[in-house]
Amino acid sequence: VSIAEGRLYTQGHDQAKQQDTIFCLDSVTGDEIWSHTFPAKTMSSAHRGGTLSTPSIDGKVVWASNREGKLFRFDSKTGRVLWQTNLMKKHGAKMPTWGFAAAPLLLHEMVVMNVGPVIAFSRKGRRIWKTKNYGDAYATPVDFTFRKKKYLAVFSGSGLTVLSRKSG
Repeated sequence: VSIAEGRLYTQGHDQAKQQDTIFCLDSVTGDEIWSHTFPAKTMSSAHRGGTLSTPSIDGKVVWASNREGKLFRFDSKTGRVLWQTNLMKKHGAKMPTWGFAAAPLLLHEMVVMNVGPVIAFSRKGRRIWKTKNYGDAYATPVDFTFRKKKYLAVFSGSGLTVLSRKSG
């Protein structure tokens, strides 16, 4: 779960209906404020379905991705979909063995996804850069500064990769 401003954001999977849902709940009462449901297949290799990543919150916006490579940007108050993409169909990511699991990393100027290749998007959804495919990727990138330069540490199928935050 992710919590901000009295709201709890999480994801769930309904195996019978073959659907994923992003939920926004009141963090005190547990009452549903909004939800967004969309088709998502149950993957036997992913614990009979289930979601694998955590929504990321940035004030007025919630970013969420699922194990099939769907990436969404929601209005945090209303749940309205502001933008979405399919990381496999539109950006060349390949399904990893256990499904996509990295959460969106929100940085000041961009959103970064580790999906084999590492892909950076603007906050409006325009692709800024994309790396080569480093293999199955399940970990969220980590932002760090070294000698006054900004980098990303990314764990993938081939080990630890350090990328320039600006260009990938």
